[in-house]
Amino acid sequence: MRTPGTDYEFELRLPKREYSEPRNEADYYGAASLIAEKHGLNPLQPPMPRAAWTHFPIPDWMKPQVPYDLYGHRTFAVPKALRPVLIPNLSSEIFMRQYGYRSAFAVGAPFAYALGYSRRRITGSRLVMPEHTLSYIRYSEHSSVTVQKLIRFILNTRDAYSLTVFCLHPDDVRKGLWPKELNKAGIPWVAGAERFDLNALRRMVALMSQFEEVLTNNLGSHIVYGWQLGCNVRFATIGTMHDAASLSGTDLIKNHPLGAKALDVKLSALSSQELDVIGKKYGMVGPALSPEIYAQLASEALGLASLKTNEEMVDLLGWRKISRTWLISKVCTHDRLARAIVRKVRIKLNERTHPKTPS
Repeated sequence: MRTPGTDYEFELRLPKREYSEPRNEADYYGAASLIAEKHGLNPLQPPMPRAAWTHFPIPDWMKPQVPYDLYGHRTFAVPKALRPVLIPNLSSEIFMRQYGYRSAFAVGAPFAYALGYSRRRITGSRLVMPEHTLSYIRYSEHSSVTVQKLIRFILNTRDAYSLTVFCLHPDDVRKGLWPKELNKAGIPWVAGAERFDLNALRRMVALMSQFEEVLTNNLGSHIVYGWQLGCNVRFATIGTMHDAASLSGTDLIKNHPLGAKALDVKLSALSSQELDVIGKKYGMVGPALSPEIYAQLASEALGLASLKTNEEMVDLLGWRKISRTWLISKVCTHDRLARAIVRKVRIKLNERTHPKTPS
């Protein structure tokens, strides 16, 4: 489903969305498209990525605990030592290699390859990025209270800013709660990144770089992105949109138990008090840290020291024949076939266990 645009997306001159079904994680948010464009290839039709590429940065508060946090695909015929995995920074490379992923390489987070799309800053502006949802996660019973509280906070402080705009996750746009309440309050909003938009990373850099302040009520990659773009990131511990019950009974629980377990921990792990402690530690609540510290935190999370040249990325994505990744991908074909068979068997078993009732 295509996400509707708003007037402010045109006001802010955001790159238009270009939809394409991701073939693997290296396609998420248009990561492979960025490399294709820099290599003189069609960014709307990048070659098939033959390596996974983790789509998020690894900030200090999100140290990986299990390999699933970085690379969720199971292995069948192919030893995981052979699987090409591109990850943000050196510490995550070391972590993955400790678990047997010998073809894990630190290359930087995809966002770092889109930094050339930054725009001129709007003086006195504020971008609000509330805790977002996903299509398979239900809102908690207190979510509407959170929406009202955050909107009241924004209205009470709006006069201190020349412009205040909300950035909503496309799944929040589709669910309708946030757009309805923001429209009623007369607060402009835009839709943020979605993984099947080839221009998503370009859009996020173009959007966030225009604002002096970014306000949020939960942890996420957007904090690192704001630091990298020189935004003043502030934290308001105002409610939550989800809780541990938000995942119960979903397809994620049935089909991806490891991923569901990891996500369940993230949904229920941090209380408002713990979030407030993290906010103070990183200067998002109370006195801010120095710009140099934020630049260093962002650099480490995004893996800026591990960025590769475009020629190196072309090889690591397996776009050049006889490259290491290209050769490994020929072996991995058998593994992809095995995973496809397992998915079909799982669907058949699920249909037998939960037969459709005739209408």
